[in-house]
Amino acid sequence: MKPKLVGRSMPRAHRCRKPLLAAVLAFFGGDLLCQEQPKIAVEVKTVSVLATVRDKHGKIAPDLTKDDFVLDEDGRPQVINYFAREKDVPLRLGLLVDTSLSQRRVLEQERSASYAFLDNLLRADKDVAAVINFDRDVTLLQDFTSSRPKLQAALQQLETPQMDSQGGRGTHQRGGGGSGGGGRRGGGTLLYDAVYLASDDLMSKQQGRKALIILSDGVDHASHRNCSAGRHRCVFHLVLR
Repeated sequence: MKPKLVGRSMPRAHRCRKPLLAAVLAFFGGDLLCQEQPKIAVEVKTVSVLATVRDKHGKIAPDLTKDDFVLDEDGRPQVINYFAREKDVPLRLGLLVDTSLSQRRVLEQERSASYAFLDNLLRADKDVAAVINFDRDVTLLQDFTSSRPKLQAALQQLETPQMDSQGGRGTHQRGGGGSGGGGRRGGGTLLYDAVYLASDDLMSKQQGRKALIILSDGVDHASHRNCSAGRHRCVFHLVLR
C-alpha cells in the first residue's frame, strides 16, 4: 500500500489519460509514432544561485559582497550580473512531529517547544508554516498558514496512538482534529514516508526559502520510502529526542 497524506486530495485532472492516449494511437496507427519529435532549445540568460556562507565557527557571514564570490561552470568563469543579500525572503516552514509510541514521554515537551519555536520564528504577514504528524500514518494537521491560533490548534492535536481493548494499538485520540489512523492497527513510525510526502505534496509547490523541521528519535519503521525520498530542494533539520 502506497503512503498517502491524510487530509489532502489529489487532483482529478490526471484520471483516464492513459485510455485516451491508447485510443488516439490506435486510430492513427504507426504513422504517428514515426513522426520526428520536435527539438526545443532554450537559451537561459540569467540563473539564480542561492548560497549560505558560514565562518569556521558555524555562524552566518552576513557582510559578504559580490567580490567575495567566484562562480564557475564546467571550469569556465561566469559573470555575476546581480548580487543581493536576501534577508526578507518569505519562509515556508514544514514542521514534522513524530507521535509514535516511542515519543509518548516527550510529546508534551515537543508540543510546547514547537509552538514557542514557531511563535518566535515566523514573521507576521510574511512567513507561513504547516504542521504534519506521523506514526503509523502521516497526517496533515494544518496546511500553510501564518495564523498563530491555527498552528496552536494543530499542535494541540498531537497525540500518540491509543491501545484498544484487545491490547493492540487502536485509533488516534485527537482533540478537535481528524484522525490519520484510518482504522489500521499495529505499530509504525513512517519517518521516511513523512519526509517524502511533505517534500512532494507541500514543499514542491512553494517558492523561495523553505525548510523542514523534524522532531523525532530518528527511527523509521514500516515506511514505503527510503531516507533519500525527499527529492525537492529543501533544507532539512532533524531534532533528535
